Amino acid sequence: MKRGKTEWLAAALVVLVMGVVLILVLLSTINPHSHDAQIELPDDAVFDSVADAQIRPQSPGDQASLVEITVQNVQNVIRTLDRPSAYYMKAESILSYGDESRVTVAEQWLSTGRCVVRTEDSLTDRVLCSITDREGVAIWYEGENEVLTGGAAAFLQQDMLAGIPTYEDVLSLTHGSIIAASYVPWNEELCILVEVYDPALEYTLRYYISVESGMLVHAETYTGGALVYSMNLLELSDDLSVGDAMTPPA
Repeated sequence: MKRGKTEWLAAALVVLVMGVVLILVLLSTINPHSHDAQIELPDDAVFDSVADAQIRPQSPGDQASLVEITVQNVQNVIRTLDRPSAYYMKAESILSYGDESRVTVAEQWLSTGRCVVRTEDSLTDRVLCSITDREGVAIWYEGENEVLTGGAAAFLQQDMLAGIPTYEDVLSLTHGSIIAASYVPWNEELCILVEVYDPALEYTLRYYISVESGMLVHAETYTGGALVYSMNLLELSDDLSVGDAMTPPA
């Protein structure tokens, strides 16, 4: 999730969430029954063996032996981390511009073949909900009856609908954009810190990925030396009960 200058930052979160809705409206108008394409939702993660990344524990409770991290190998290290194949997560994002700020709290229930997202927005006081499965996407505002639907072509990946950065964002970076990588503590968790700079937009991003869970737990964006965006992972569990119970309005 990239942020540029302050004026652009003010609209960034709107574009990430509502832009998806507009795309779905367009797709539904063109072909409201387009549900043939397959959505690629995560199965159990399978990664290539990377010799210079990390020595895995030999038995439960063993600690992995960490190797030196560099800007050249950090993405390979991240690929080898163990992640849950199904989980519930809750994350808070704060977008600052001038003296104002916008807070969103996103909840996500992710399992094989299904992704449910619920996002509260302090600016609009509305709650945006979505369900993605192998047939398509349904999006609606909580308390309202209108439901937008679309096929798999309606978005690039299901995490887009949560409006938060993920470890996949780090894996998609070009090597030239990564300027620093190291192990650092964050909220008593050992994390991999990846720092990125974009000279065109003049912003710096910092991603913190937990070595224990493999999840992105914190992110920051700076422009002109000022913090303009932050994301914190508030909860992570294997309880999918609420997400399993969510359905679009009839």
